Amino acid sequence: MAYIAGIDEAGRGPVIGPMVMAIAACDEQDQVRLARAGIDDSKQLSPELRERLFSVVSDLPHEIISLSPSDIDAAVNGKSQGDNLNLLEARTTALLIYRLAKRTPIAKVIIDSPTKTTAKHERDVREALSKMDSEGVTRNIALVCEIKADANHTIVGAASILAKVTRDASIRDLELTHGPMGSGYPSDPQTQAFLGTHWREGHDFFRRSWESYRRLERSEGQSSLGAFGTVSDENRSAEHAATVEAFEALKGHGFSFVSPTNPYEVVRMKGAAGVTIIRYTTGKLVVQGPDGARANAERLIASLGLAQAAGLESKRPRGRPKKA
Repeated sequence: MAYIAGIDEAGRGPVIGPMVMAIAACDEQDQVRLARAGIDDSKQLSPELRERLFSVVSDLPHEIISLSPSDIDAAVNGKSQGDNLNLLEARTTALLIYRLAKRTPIAKVIIDSPTKTTAKHERDVREALSKMDSEGVTRNIALVCEIKADANHTIVGAASILAKVTRDASIRDLELTHGPMGSGYPSDPQTQAFLGTHWREGHDFFRRSWESYRRLERSEGQSSLGAFGTVSDENRSAEHAATVEAFEALKGHGFSFVSPTNPYEVVRMKGAAGVTIIRYTTGKLVVQGPDGARANAERLIASLGLAQAAGLESKRPRGRPKKA
């Protein structure tokens, strides 16, 4: 019996902790069972539900690989030598496929692509497979790379749960020694506070190639060149992607992404009752809309941990006077 497999990652954008990649495989009957159990993109599930579903998913044939901050920094800083974060994902994807294919008959692998150039990512994965698979166990496996595959395919959602729960556990382990550090994402106020307090201590769980880390170096007059290379557009893009990923949680509450109106907006979302949420590159978060709907949106944002430490800025629609 041939299996279908899915691959996803968790933690591409954080400045703290590993990026975890996972593959899970199942047959057609298992896909139905997984869907009935509530398997979905891990970002759409509560932490408690993810933990419960992890035990279900971990019964499937699977593999998990954690990439350390030093692995990630090496890829980001290796751009001049032809390396980057997408290629690191492609190599790790290939290794996951190869490891699982040696013990599980896989017909197809659906990959959550980190880039819109899905055809190139597929070629990079295939090239990496050809270099490691001298036995040819992956030669006949079909590869499908898709954007948002974790939201469209149950088996990719299963892989996303494996990756997310594993990464969350690694952050909890770090917190046992170092104290609360938040989610590790640059948009998280608790992470910002932890980074600002502890970045000088040289911990190996910081991604030193990340702009949020380099910004602190520069603030003390230190050069951001030298040992860690130059700041790349790629890691700025990864941090922006992390912010967008964090705001994905609002999609489950009636909000949807719309195109930013200027280059200073990282996220712009529209919701019911004329509410607009804007996250700027500076970290400022603005909620626009009628008083009652805006207040509800602000409470939702706070409950999801998306409000910035600098505070939320509320704006009524233009032309609407404040009620007496």
